[in-house]
Amino acid sequence: MKETDLCAVIGGDGFIGSNLVRGLVDRGFKVRVVDRFRGNKSVNLEQIRDRIETVSADVFDQNCLDNSIVEGVKYLFHFAAPSTPSSSLLDPIAEFQIHLLPTIKLFDAAKRSGVSRVLFPSSGGTVYGPRPKCPVSEDSPVNPATPHSIVKVALEAYLGFLRLQGLDSIVYRIGNPYGPCQRGWIRQQGVISVLLRAAALDEPVRIASAGRTVRDYIFIGDVIEAILKSFDKPHVHHVYNIGSEKGRSLRAVIRLVESVTKKRIQQQKVETFRTSETTKVVLDTRRLRREFKWQPKISLSDGIRKTWEWIQTIADQELVKR
Repeated sequence: MKETDLCAVIGGDGFIGSNLVRGLVDRGFKVRVVDRFRGNKSVNLEQIRDRIETVSADVFDQNCLDNSIVEGVKYLFHFAAPSTPSSSLLDPIAEFQIHLLPTIKLFDAAKRSGVSRVLFPSSGGTVYGPRPKCPVSEDSPVNPATPHSIVKVALEAYLGFLRLQGLDSIVYRIGNPYGPCQRGWIRQQGVISVLLRAAALDEPVRIASAGRTVRDYIFIGDVIEAILKSFDKPHVHHVYNIGSEKGRSLRAVIRLVESVTKKRIQQQKVETFRTSETTKVVLDTRRLRREFKWQPKISLSDGIRKTWEWIQTIADQELVKR
């Protein structure tokens, strides 16, 4: 690392992005944070605004994309997305127009501007399809079944195309990350944050498929450590899974949330289940472990406890009954 190395984090005020920005700043990197910053106010980074450069921009608005955001950047982290797997089902065509095309243009701008490496978070679940054989490795076939995951796989492939032209990249297929700064009550993404909000407000939660779905939950601190250990290093591969290698059912997660919060989660069970939804995914992370000497440190129960403690700090300002 050189003190002159500039990192640009697209979506840097979001859940993963803001945790990443703090990690980069702590390690001495110069950081440019690109986000929408509505009202010129940060959601997650106000405490370190004097240590970062901020640019207010919506990279998914093709009419407003300013290529100058990548000028002088060595490492470009594209950690923003305009949709989720479930929301993309509502308007598949918009997913390709708003997600795929603007991101391709951003990657092309990065190549023209001399960016050394693009770091891109793909999906550690939906890209492998509804029913992958677990634990699923990076060499397993991809089988995206939602417009969102189709776009993720397409962008992975496009980065492969750009590598042939000299723009290096690493793709991180992340499991189900959770932890501080994840506001699942806003985007309805992140089951643990949604459950903790429900516990804080004594609200019911809709549970599909009787809570049988199994996911690979990974604490945000472990995700960030994996990225920081690898993003600026020589690398053998271009795709890495990041997960705990442990599958937990939603029912098991609910029990842990109840144990940590000492509250009973009110469940409204619904039997709707999308055929495109992944029923079970557990990631094989041996590639990342071997190459970068990484391993997750935070257990699910400890991670939920840390997230619950954060929820308490923002409860008065953000947790409002619907």
